[in-house]
Amino acid sequence: MKRLALIATVVLFVVNGAWADWDPAGPHKMHYPQLPDLTTTGMGVLANAPYPSATAPTAKILADDWQCSASGPVTDIHFWGSWLEDILPTRQQGDLIIEDPGNVVFRLSIHADIPADPASGHSRPGEKLWERLYTPVHPSWTSRLYESDILESFYDPNIGQIIGVDTKAYQYNFFIDPADAFQQEQGKIYWLEVVAAALDLQAVFGWKTSLDNFNNDAVWGDVVGVDSDPSADPEEWFQLRYPADHQFRGQSINLAFVITPEPATLVVLLLGGLAMLSRSRRSCCRRA
Repeated sequence: MKRLALIATVVLFVVNGAWADWDPAGPHKMHYPQLPDLTTTGMGVLANAPYPSATAPTAKILADDWQCSASGPVTDIHFWGSWLEDILPTRQQGDLIIEDPGNVVFRLSIHADIPADPASGHSRPGEKLWERLYTPVHPSWTSRLYESDILESFYDPNIGQIIGVDTKAYQYNFFIDPADAFQQEQGKIYWLEVVAAALDLQAVFGWKTSLDNFNNDAVWGDVVGVDSDPSADPEEWFQLRYPADHQFRGQSINLAFVITPEPATLVVLLLGGLAMLSRSRRSCCRRA
C-alpha cells in the first residue's frame, strides 16, 4: 500500500504539472501535435496588433485548423511563438525596466470550419464558437522559454517578405475552466485564431511555423479599427505560403500548436492505471 500511495503522489505531481507546460511526449486531443520547426527553415509569422507601421489600428490575425480526436471540453491550448529581432515586451519593476515575454494580451478564439470551395480555393474559419482575452494578470496562462540559440526568419505575409530574424522560441500555455470551455466533437474540424498585443507596443509577436502538415494551409487576415472592436474577425482570409526567398517557396505553411486533454482526464486515466495495478497486486498475493 505504501508503494501505491507513493505512485499516487507522483501521479498528482505529474497532473499538476499538466497545468503548466506541455512537452512532445505528452498526450494530445487533436489529429497530432504540430510541433515548432526549430531549424533554419522555421519562421515566426506576424500575428500582432497593431500591425507595424500601420497608419490606423490594425490587427494581423492568424488561424490554423485541427481535427478533434476525442469529444469533450477544450481546456488546454498550447502554441509556440517568437518576437521580432528578439525584442521582448517589457514592464516596470520598481525602478527597473525588465523584459517579460508574458507582458502581452492574447486573444484566442475557436471557429467552425468552412471547407474549401471554388471561390476561395481553400478552407477557412467560419462561425465563432468561443473566444477569450488573456491579459498579464489573468491567472490561467503561462509562458516559458522553449528554445534558444536558434536562427530563424520572421515573416510578414502582408508584404510577402521576411522582415527580420529571431533566435528564441517561447511556449504559451492556456487553461480554461471546463465550465467555461468549448465542447468539441470527435471527428470535426475546428480553427484556432491567435493575435497578440504587447502592452508596451514595442514588441512584435509571431506564431511559429510547423513542419507537421494537416489538411489545408493556415490562413491570415487583417482587421482595421481593432481598437473599436477587439472581437472583430477578418472579412477575408488568405492562404499562408512560404515566401519567394525561402527554401520552401510557395509551399503550405502550418503553425505550431497542440490541443491537449484536460488534467481531469489525466487523473482518470492515471488513477485507472493505479486501480489495475492494485488489483494485479492483490491477485498475486492471493496466488502466493
